[in-house]
Amino acid sequence: MMTFNYQIGSFSDKEVGKFVILLSGKKIAYHVGEYEVKMEEFLGRLSNESNVLINVKTGDYKQSYLNILGYFKSFLVKHKKVGYLIDYDLEDDLSFSIANAIYSFIKSAVAENGGGSVRLKNRLMTKDKTLLRNVFIKKGGIYIVTGGTGGIGQKIVNYITAMGGVPVVLGRSSTLVVKDDFVSLPIDITERNKLGSELRKYGVDRCHGIFHFAGSISDKLILNKEERLTNVILSKVDGLLNLMNCCSDFEFVVLASSLVSIAGNIGQSDYAFANGFLNGFSQIKSLKENFATFSLLWPFWKYGGMKMDLKEQETMQNITGLEPISDEEGLKILFEGKKVLGCTAVLGGHLEKAYDWINSKGKVVLDEL
Repeated sequence: MMTFNYQIGSFSDKEVGKFVILLSGKKIAYHVGEYEVKMEEFLGRLSNESNVLINVKTGDYKQSYLNILGYFKSFLVKHKKVGYLIDYDLEDDLSFSIANAIYSFIKSAVAENGGGSVRLKNRLMTKDKTLLRNVFIKKGGIYIVTGGTGGIGQKIVNYITAMGGVPVVLGRSSTLVVKDDFVSLPIDITERNKLGSELRKYGVDRCHGIFHFAGSISDKLILNKEERLTNVILSKVDGLLNLMNCCSDFEFVVLASSLVSIAGNIGQSDYAFANGFLNGFSQIKSLKENFATFSLLWPFWKYGGMKMDLKEQETMQNITGLEPISDEEGLKILFEGKKVLGCTAVLGGHLEKAYDWINSKGKVVLDEL
């Protein structure tokens, strides 16, 4: 099992298309040249050979991403050959995170509908490999774990306990337990006010680290789901932002992302969007602030909470070259392996085939660590 520094390849300004979509707070404005046009007119002017520049601006992030996903669900089906280039405001962290999320969303949606391409403009400084760091558990340290009742989350909880740390498990299905060496709180992390008050109530808002592993996959085509799409996104995106707002003094944040966010996959557009946001957040946080933020792009965990039968595993391996990751390998990478600040892709199996599979979906830079 090997880990890689992940960056999206850079692109020429010549590839910017004719149309600009601005995410601007509570509404989405569509511009052609200097003129704002209605959605219907915008769609009418597009041909299958058009290019679209999506320029993500600051605003109400939740309204923006829910709106843009709603439009794209129907838009992508009708315009299968459209090329997309996504740009962002480098001074606005949220803009960059949403741009990454939209990139991942469209990548999966393009895979679902056939044809088309999507690119994310690369204007970030190049990562320095000296930014490699590990995650250490301190004896007596408090560590927030979301998704701690799932397969992978439970293994993280067990490891923290074994190292003498105090895991604090947050989740809607959690049972209330408050002990000196273990805390479990039944909390919906998408509700910021309640999250903050509960963490303060039990004295765990000041912590040493955060493991954000909430958010389950939902394999259904994007046109066939509404509530599930929103739930997956809210648990990962809103959950992360709320944790960052409600917790303090933490030394690192570890985010559970997926290779789906850079390779795309049929039926997983919402999951890709949510993980793409985590990738963007981790990159911008680590590069701007040199803060220990890690987004780990996992393959399938063999004994994790997301189940895949043997036939599905075999199909996946034949197509991607990837083999399921074992608990031992995953925990070793998580707590002992080299990780670059920002994004680390985890590949196991036939590495050359896996690398070719990822790049067949669009140019991605993977530097071995």
